[in-house]
Amino acid sequence: MAGSGVSKAESSISEAVLSADAGNVQLQVFFIRHGQTDANLNHILQGQMDTTLNAEGERQAQKCNQVTLHEISFDLIYSSDLRRCIRTRDLAFANHIEVVRTDPIKLGRLLRTTQDFRERDCGEYQGREVSEVSREIQRKGLSWQDLLEPQDQFDARLDRGWTTFLAELVDLEMSTSTPPSKCKRAAIISHGGAISTLVAALVNKYKYTVSDAIPVSKIKGFSNTSITVVNISLNRYGKPCPGSIVVFNNVDHLSDFTAVENADQIIVDKAGRV
Repeated sequence: MAGSGVSKAESSISEAVLSADAGNVQLQVFFIRHGQTDANLNHILQGQMDTTLNAEGERQAQKCNQVTLHEISFDLIYSSDLRRCIRTRDLAFANHIEVVRTDPIKLGRLLRTTQDFRERDCGEYQGREVSEVSREIQRKGLSWQDLLEPQDQFDARLDRGWTTFLAELVDLEMSTSTPPSKCKRAAIISHGGAISTLVAALVNKYKYTVSDAIPVSKIKGFSNTSITVVNISLNRYGKPCPGSIVVFNNVDHLSDFTAVENADQIIVDKAGRV
C-alpha cells in the first residue's frame, strides 16, 4: 500500500499492545523521544552535544515507566548513545532492566546503544539559541543545509540504524519460540529530529501506512518522552512487510504535559525533507 494509506487508529498504548498481541502482528516498535533537557527549555540547538536530562526530564521518563511501560514486555531496546537518551532509557525501562541486571548475558541481549540514532549534527552552531543562529545565517546569506550534517548522510545513518535494528528484531522473532498470542516488541529511544526523519522515511520510502487520525504532513513535532507505535507483520518467508503507524506522539503518561518547542527539530524540518 502507498504511504498515504490509512490504518486503524488505536486510542491508547494499552489498546495498541492488546491488539498486536491478539492479532496478526509479529513485531511492534515503540519510538520514544528522550526527556526534557535545559537546552530544550531554552531553545538551544543540541545536535550531538552530550546533554543530560533536567529534573523535569527525569520525572517525564519515570512517569513513562510508571504509567505506561512497566507492564509491557520488551525483547529489545535500542538507544542513541548520548546521555539524555541513555538516561531516559534507564528510567523509562527501569523495571525491565532490573529484572536482568544481575545477568550480564540477558542484559546484553536486551540493551543496545548506537551512534546511528543520534540527532542530526549541528556542527559549530550546537550550544547556541536557535533564533540567534537563524538571524546569523540570514545575515550571512546561508541556509540551514549549509550548517548541518548533510541530509544524505543523516538519512543514510538513520537508515543503517533502522536496518540493523529491524534485522535483529526479525531474527529474534524467527529464532525464539514465542507464544502465538504474543508479538516481539522493541523500543528505540532517540531525538526529536531523528525520530521525525526516520518515521517520515518509513512512510515515504518504505510505504508504511498511517492511522487515519494522523495526517501524513504532520509527522513531526515529537514531544519529550512521547511514544509512537508501529506494527509490522512478516510475510511467509520471514521478511518484514510495510508496517502501520498506529499511535503517534502519545504523552498520556504526562497528565500535566506542557509542550516545549524543540530547537533541533525546528532546524531539521527547515533543512530537511521531513
